[in-house]
Amino acid sequence: VSFGQYMTYFVKSSWKIWSLLLIVVLTILNLKGAKKTGSVENILVAAKVVLLLLFAGAGFLFAAKYGLIQKLQDYVPNPTEVDFRLSNLVLGSGLIFIAYEGFELIATSAEELKNPRKNIKRAIYICIVIVSTIYLLVTLIALMVIDPAKLMSSEAPLAEAAEQFMGSIGGILLGVGGLLATSSAFNASLYGSSRMMFALARDGLAPKKLVKLSEEARVPYINILFTSFIIAILTLVGVLQEVATLSSLFFLITFFMVNLSAFKLSMEKTINSHALFSMIALIIIFIIVILVMSYLYTPLILTTFAVAVLSSFSITFYMTKRKV
Repeated sequence: VSFGQYMTYFVKSSWKIWSLLLIVVLTILNLKGAKKTGSVENILVAAKVVLLLLFAGAGFLFAAKYGLIQKLQDYVPNPTEVDFRLSNLVLGSGLIFIAYEGFELIATSAEELKNPRKNIKRAIYICIVIVSTIYLLVTLIALMVIDPAKLMSSEAPLAEAAEQFMGSIGGILLGVGGLLATSSAFNASLYGSSRMMFALARDGLAPKKLVKLSEEARVPYINILFTSFIIAILTLVGVLQEVATLSSLFFLITFFMVNLSAFKLSMEKTINSHALFSMIALIIIFIIVILVMSYLYTPLILTTFAVAVLSSFSITFYMTKRKV
């Protein structure tokens, strides 16, 4: 979805066309094998990080030169004017969950990593520090150089922010950066979701056909094709806001199930984890999902979300009973 939005910054056409094109290209890439997928992902991530750091560095120099750093004081909240209603606080928490979604994909590649017990933990912590720093720098620069209302209404916010101090060249560079960022995000999500389905099928919680690997590339090709097909259908039938909302809801459900599993395992003392942390996360995510559904309700969102959740639980229940 975001890739399609950024493409409309360069070419005025339907975002769906570009989103579908990205789905096709990255599906083919994932079918080529984990090594090629990982190599392309590394290139995409490295390129977008360079562009984001360029944006942050040039933006800071511009803000310092023209005294724009003082604008940040306008965003410091006055405690007497802040609305501390629970719904606002939980929705704010939801934005943080959604903004930082993606770190869980590191764990889904465990079986294709060297020394996963050590490297997964290290990778997650390192990525959180790096991503949080870049997020903060980019956000602060954007708020200093362009009006927040314009950022919210823009289809390519960073590109428009870059135009303020780097001219049209900056807009093009950050537009490309947006394309790289959204491409790498979808590539990682497609890779991770196919491996997750593979693990479920191997453990008897999903149809056994999902365990099949391609002969040459040795990837779960049925999972990759199925995931891409579902995403393509949602892209075709949904409007921009609905598709974005559904994707966020599905990520939240994933977080919910992960924390539910962690809570169960911690109670059984099979993992070194604190049950309290998992329970708190479960409660927060559940409330967030309810509030998101309440605030952003549309028939398509409700129907698609309900069908997906019920289908998932039904398949899991059936496979579990058959296994028993």
